[in-house]
Amino acid sequence: RHRIVASQSSSPQRSALPQHNGNDTKAKKRSNYPFRKLSNNASSNRSRLVIACLIAFIVGVIKYFSWKSLLSPFSKLLATPRYFPPRVISVTESLDISSETMELDYDFVDFTKAHKQVMWDKVKWDKKRARGPKPTGDSWYERHRVVLQDENTGCPFIADWQKTNPNPTCNTIHEIGIHVTPMEKPVMYRLDFLNEGAFKQVWQPYLENGEPTDFVLKTTFFNDYAEEDLLGDQQDGLVMERTTASKYVVSMFGYCHFTNLVQRASGTLSNWIGGTSWKKSTPLELLRIADMMAQGVKDMHMYTESKDGVLLPTIAHADIKGSQYLETSPGQFRLNDFNRGSLLTSKDSKTICPFYLPGVHHKGSTMRAPEEYEDNAPQDDKIDVFSLGSSLYQLLTGEPPFYRLPRPEAMENIRAGVQPPMPEYSDPCLVTIQKAVKMCRQDNAKDRPWSRDVADFIRKELEKQEQLAAQ
Repeated sequence: RHRIVASQSSSPQRSALPQHNGNDTKAKKRSNYPFRKLSNNASSNRSRLVIACLIAFIVGVIKYFSWKSLLSPFSKLLATPRYFPPRVISVTESLDISSETMELDYDFVDFTKAHKQVMWDKVKWDKKRARGPKPTGDSWYERHRVVLQDENTGCPFIADWQKTNPNPTCNTIHEIGIHVTPMEKPVMYRLDFLNEGAFKQVWQPYLENGEPTDFVLKTTFFNDYAEEDLLGDQQDGLVMERTTASKYVVSMFGYCHFTNLVQRASGTLSNWIGGTSWKKSTPLELLRIADMMAQGVKDMHMYTESKDGVLLPTIAHADIKGSQYLETSPGQFRLNDFNRGSLLTSKDSKTICPFYLPGVHHKGSTMRAPEEYEDNAPQDDKIDVFSLGSSLYQLLTGEPPFYRLPRPEAMENIRAGVQPPMPEYSDPCLVTIQKAVKMCRQDNAKDRPWSRDVADFIRKELEKQEQLAAQ
C-alpha cells in the first residue's frame, strides 16, 4: 500500500494519464482522439473552402466567356463549319486557293475571336450607360466594319465592285527606300518618318537625288493583330482605287495589304483652320473649300444605280472630320482614310440596310451623329452626312461643334438634338455654308438628305457666286 502511494506521489503526471505499452496502437489513437478530431475538422474545412472557391471560379468563367469560347482550342474538331460569304483577303486570292477552302479556313480562324468580342461587348454594354439594343451573337461582323453579303438575310451588296479586292503592287512598295551602292550592298536610302495616328505610320521616301517623292508610304502598326485590321486596310485601298478619277479623294499609287502609297499632303483642314490662312480667307474661298468637302463625300459614297433605278451609296466612311481632309496643294483638300468604313447593302434596292457599331466613348469627338454615341444603334450613310455638316460648321466658325464644353455635356447635347450656336451671316457665300450645316445636322437620320444632294446644292450656289464675282 505504501509503495503504491509513494509511486503515485513520486510521478503524479505519469499516473494522471493511462499507461500503455508501445504495441497498443488503438490506445494511442484513443489518447490522441480530441486533437486528431480537431486537426481533421480544420483540414476538412480548408478542403471545402478550396472546392467552393474553385466551383465559384469555374461558374464565373463559364458565365463570362460562355462554354463556346472555353472550347475554342477544340473548335476545329468540335464546331460545325459556319458559312462565311466569299469576301476574301488578297493574299489567299494571289495563291489561287479555292473559295471553299478560304471560307472554311476563315471560319475556324475567325469564329472564336468573333464570339469573344461579342461577349466583351455585352459586358461593356452592361457596365456602361447604354441606350441602344444589347449586342447579339451576330453583331460582331457589323461592328468590325466587314459587312458580309448574305442572301439569307435579304441584304446583298449593291455593286459588284464591293466583292473585289484592290490590285496589289507589292514589288513596287518593297523596293521603295532601297538604294544599291556601287558595292551592291542594299542600304536604306532616306525613308524618313513623318507622323503617326492611332493605327498608321507615315513615311516620306526620297529619290536618289535627294528630292522627296510626291507620295508617302502609309503603313499599319499593331499593338495586337486581328483579322479586321487587314480587311480595313484592304477596304482603304479599294476605295482609293475605285475613286481614282475624283480630284476630291486622296489618290493612291500602290497597295500591298497593310501598306499604301498615297498622295503627299502638307497638312489637314483642321490645321488650316487653326492657322492664319483661315482668318485671311474670303467668304468665296471658304465656299470653294465647302464645295471640295461635299464633293469628296459624294464621290467617296460611290453612288450606284440599283435594280429599281435608284442611286444608292455603296460605302459609309464613319469617321469624317476636319483632320480627314488632307491639303494636297495650297487651298486644295481631299478626303482620306477609309479603313473604318462599312460597305453598304440594300434589302429592296431602294433603301440601305443598317450596320451596327458600338457607341463612341473615346477621343472626345463632337463631329459624329447622335446614333454614333449609342451602343449598337443602327447606322447607315447618313452618319457621314451629319459629320459633313459638323465639318462645315468648323469651316464656318473656326471650331468643332460644342468645342468649349466638357465632353460629357457635349455628347448629351448631341444626343438630345441640340444645335451648336451659330452667328447670323449676311454674306451669301457664308449663308450657303450655314444652310448646308442645317441640312446635314438633322437629329433624325431619315430627315437628312443624301450626300449628293448636299454637294449639288453647294455646287449650284458656288457657280452662282463665281459668276457674280467674275462680273
